[in-house]
Amino acid sequence: MSIFVVILQLVLVLVIHEWGHAFAASLLGFSFDTIFIGLPIQPKKTFYFRGKEIIVSPWLVGGGVNIKEEDILKSTFLKKTIVYSAGPLANIAAGLIVSYLTFGKAGLMVAWMYIKASFFAVTMLLTGHIGIEQVSSPIGVVAITHEIVDVEFVFGTIFVWLLLNFSVAIINLAPVPALDGGHIWIGAICSLFKNKPGIIKAAKILNYTFLVLILLLMVFLLARDIIQLIF
Repeated sequence: MSIFVVILQLVLVLVIHEWGHAFAASLLGFSFDTIFIGLPIQPKKTFYFRGKEIIVSPWLVGGGVNIKEEDILKSTFLKKTIVYSAGPLANIAAGLIVSYLTFGKAGLMVAWMYIKASFFAVTMLLTGHIGIEQVSSPIGVVAITHEIVDVEFVFGTIFVWLLLNFSVAIINLAPVPALDGGHIWIGAICSLFKNKPGIIKAAKILNYTFLVLILLLMVFLLARDIIQLIF
């Protein structure tokens, strides 16, 4: 039961994140027709909502909204920033709302503690003070956090909800190409050079390169965590 609860929360966190991007994109006039929760590879389930294709898969290592990247890169820096930051901000809002409803005004302090802890962990990772052996895949996260829900269902569930939302938000805001934070600073560079075709092409190559590297890292982490669970 606890494993199901944590997996459901992870799915909802990804849905909220991608909804944030999709909402901002629609608001600013960017077109898209597909939203995917998890990697859009088999096995997957496809359905439609308000004319948009929604793809859900069990490979919960990310998600996306298929906005044409070149359209965003050619837009103003403000529009780029709004679209790319909307996902993490949606997660932060989801965490803040639950924290406030649960703990009242003190919940804002609780949320701030989670945000600071997430920021510290990501900073330590990016600066090499935390090794890759201390990073978990979604399977590893579920394996660890479901035990918290087992011990105390209500507050354990709230704890996991806050942890997932704030962690996903801060990780995605990291200044790494292919992540939201990386898209923002790359977008700033494109705008600085007046969105010239050569700069946009270089930005796309950089983003795709890091996307492949991140996916390879996630495959490695998934394989490692699965082996550790089995043996």
